[in-house]
Amino acid sequence: QFCINYCNEKLQQLFIELVMKREQAEYAAEGITWVDIDFFDNQAICDMVENPKGGVIAILDEHSNKPGGTDASFFAHLDKALTSNDRFSSHSKDPSGGCRRDLDFKVRHFAGDVVYTVTDFLDKNNDSLYQDLKRMLYECNTPALKEMFPGGADELTQVHKNPMSASMGFKMSMNELTELLAAKEPFYVRCIKPNAEKSASKFEPELVDHQVRYLGLMENLRVRRAGYCNRQPYELFVARYKMLSPRTWPVWRKDMKEGATILIDTLGLKNAVAFGKTKIFIKEPSTLYLIEQKREEAIPRLVAKIQAAYRGLVARRYVKKVRAYVKICRWWRSRKSTAYMAAVLKTFKGVGDRPDRGKKLQWPKPIPGAEPFEDLGRRIHVRWWTSAVLKRLEPRRAEIMLKMPAYEIMRGRRALWGVGLEWVGNYCARGDEKVKFGTGVAAIFEKHKDTKVEFSSKVLLLNKKGKQVNQCIVVSNKHIYLLDQKKFKIADKLMVPIEAVEAITVSTGEDQLVVIQVPGGTDIIVKLTGDALSAELVCALLRGCPSSISVNVTDKISVNLKGKKASLSMEEADSKKTEFKASKLGVRLVTRKSSVMGMKERLSPDSAGSPTQ
Repeated sequence: QFCINYCNEKLQQLFIELVMKREQAEYAAEGITWVDIDFFDNQAICDMVENPKGGVIAILDEHSNKPGGTDASFFAHLDKALTSNDRFSSHSKDPSGGCRRDLDFKVRHFAGDVVYTVTDFLDKNNDSLYQDLKRMLYECNTPALKEMFPGGADELTQVHKNPMSASMGFKMSMNELTELLAAKEPFYVRCIKPNAEKSASKFEPELVDHQVRYLGLMENLRVRRAGYCNRQPYELFVARYKMLSPRTWPVWRKDMKEGATILIDTLGLKNAVAFGKTKIFIKEPSTLYLIEQKREEAIPRLVAKIQAAYRGLVARRYVKKVRAYVKICRWWRSRKSTAYMAAVLKTFKGVGDRPDRGKKLQWPKPIPGAEPFEDLGRRIHVRWWTSAVLKRLEPRRAEIMLKMPAYEIMRGRRALWGVGLEWVGNYCARGDEKVKFGTGVAAIFEKHKDTKVEFSSKVLLLNKKGKQVNQCIVVSNKHIYLLDQKKFKIADKLMVPIEAVEAITVSTGEDQLVVIQVPGGTDIIVKLTGDALSAELVCALLRGCPSSISVNVTDKISVNLKGKKASLSMEEADSKKTEFKASKLGVRLVTRKSSVMGMKERLSPDSAGSPTQ
């Protein structure tokens, strides 16, 4: 409790230094006439506690370190050393003060008198945590203790002093705290307890009056009321209010105090302010409000002047531009060749940003005698256009070479086959099932000695029984696999070597139908789903086959189904889903119209935007 009250004394003294003394010290430093206001200064209490030669803490440490020191010897020394201090009292100094003989002493704190009993003061002040105990705690296996006692890391042969006492450690901590707070700008919030019972709707005037007095609020209020509500350096004051006097507007370059004096004289407020050495002090808030009001009234007039100057500047610039336009027009009219060149430049302005690099632009009609120039310009443009196209296509050489087989096959047979879209190849390796798909395919590839997935996609398969099933087609460097979509295992033992493929047939529409003719009596008939393209599947099969394969692009498709020849036709309908259905001549693929329209839009050159288009 003694340390807590000492802490309160230090903080109250800091409040006095930062608020009360600093306020009055500023007036004295600025040369402002001021009558000092008395307030309770508890510096004497702080000195009595922390004086290194006779303070309470010093006497307590002396008897704590002295062999045979007791609470009684501490009290006797304290009573003798501080008997002349008016902030200290004991039974020998004031028998009626409420202190017991040789046991209690009283301190007059700023918040009131407090009686302390010296029993166990020495025991509580001693710190018995010596170096050997710190070393033992540091060398344990608990990381938290190592951080709490870093002094245990010292060498065993290193000499250490006795541990610092509790009161001395608290004193040093308080000095560090007050030094830190003194370097900051203080903002105080004082809390007043309305009653001692922590009860709502109960107000005890005596308790509140006591708190207001010992917190020094009345003295602070008197200092504030007797002082000045606002103070500003002369530089800031003149910069903010210089428009209130013609002598200081627009720029005041002389002494700033003189400028502030001119402004105050112009406003007639000489008796409402005080002039310091570096600052101007304003007494009443109403005076500051009046100055601000005058400034607000002057700003619109200044704005009008600025607007007039700006409008004049804009008008002069406009006249200057008009004169320049007239001069340019005269020059243009005098030189028809210049006009033709301007037309050419205008036509081909930004040609490097156009998709066709200006190939479809119409050249302006040449003026008489400029035909050779037009011919030279056309040849230069053709050479530049060729270089730009080749340069743009160079990074996509690998993609172009990958699509070249499909281009040779589809050219003239099928308009929209995905030349402008990105070919992913392994479509099943995307989405949430990519890990499961990769695990299943890896096991199959390890068993059948495959090394690379050339193509994969989910498909709608017409199986050997003439029924449609949802499966996955995987084309490796050696085999064609049809996998179950859930477990990604080979379905119905459908594994065909690529070299066994006899022919491939695709439709001319956007249904993404592919028929792979293989030995065994039943062809592989699949309709690709998702983003996969039939042309990409065809190219993957052509890359894996050592010999050439016949590829047909037609709508009249004949397939082997259950060992018999059947006709496969394609239809578009407003159905709920795309599916294979039986027909009189064999089987037909019914595709939703919305799916066909979506595929057409996706495959169109305008939406794809590929330079290879």
